Amino acid sequence: MQDWGVCHIHVETKGAEMKKCIATLCLILFANAVSAQQAMSGDELKKYVSGKAVELSDGIATYKADGKYEYWARSSGQTSRGKWSAQGDRVCVDFDSGGNRCDQYLKDSAGKVSLKNSRGTTYPVVSVK
Repeated sequence: MQDWGVCHIHVETKGAEMKKCIATLCLILFANAVSAQQAMSGDELKKYVSGKAVELSDGIATYKADGKYEYWARSSGQTSRGKWSAQGDRVCVDFDSGGNRCDQYLKDSAGKVSLKNSRGTTYPVVSVK
């Protein structure tokens, strides 16, 4: 018998008991992966985006050093414009067309970065130029 703290695995473990144990282990692994992401601090966030174009899986967000913002959506080819600012651990945009949004850039323990938008959807960062 192997004791992993979560469940005891016997060579004879079968069926529903094995599925329950595997599901539990998967949940633990997923929870650890999610919790390993940390929001960038305000200073780190400014350094990461200011004057740069951040390519995401669905488009390119450009944070100009003068505070202007552009987002080109790959799917539609449309560009949204506005003004950006760092507010705490969030980058906020006031759109020229009205409305605003605050997003977070998250970094995991391996250094991979993703953007989590105000709706909770996460997009991996492809490149920063």
